[in-house]
Amino acid sequence: MGNYIFNRDVLVDILKTVPSDSEWDFGKSILPYAFKRYRVYAYDFATNVIPGLKEYEENGYWRDVGTLSSYFKSNMDILGTKPTFNLNNRKWFIHSGRYDGPPAKILDADLSNCIMGDGCLLRGCTVKNSIIGRGVHIHEKAVIEDSIIMDFCTVRANAKIRRSIVDRFNDIDNRDRIGYDAKSDASRFFVDASKLVVVPRGQIRIITSE
Repeated sequence: MGNYIFNRDVLVDILKTVPSDSEWDFGKSILPYAFKRYRVYAYDFATNVIPGLKEYEENGYWRDVGTLSSYFKSNMDILGTKPTFNLNNRKWFIHSGRYDGPPAKILDADLSNCIMGDGCLLRGCTVKNSIIGRGVHIHEKAVIEDSIIMDFCTVRANAKIRRSIVDRFNDIDNRDRIGYDAKSDASRFFVDASKLVVVPRGQIRIITSE
């Protein structure tokens, strides 16, 4: 994530001046041009003072999530009893986006080291070392490990997911296996060099508050 603030006339001038065959990327073309001709300031997050920071947390936590591996790792950084970045710091809250939905409901499940969004429904499943988004339904005997399941997915009975990123609106079939057979995964999904599986956005469509 990057936050950039420009005077309007300066940005217009830069966009008119930077060669049209450039990549039009802030880091590769816009900011280097601005640095040579204008006053440019950067905020040093290493000096940021966060109240309630624990000794095991990383001061000034910031990550470039430009690769799948870095995105996955940054999500895993918020898990555990001593997370690198703690979302539950009561002196410095991280607020989620508004979601007008029901609370999570767990009928029966084996849960370990996971974060779960509102509106989830879990019954008879196992979830370990994973992040579960809003409105996710996980059915009987499904197993999810070391994964990120994004909003409004359904994981049906006996399905198994391991070390995967599942994008929104997916419906994972009964007894499906994701993250267990690299060759099979690569024939259906994207698999990066570290064998991390990415399931693209699915087709489930429901009415949300967004």
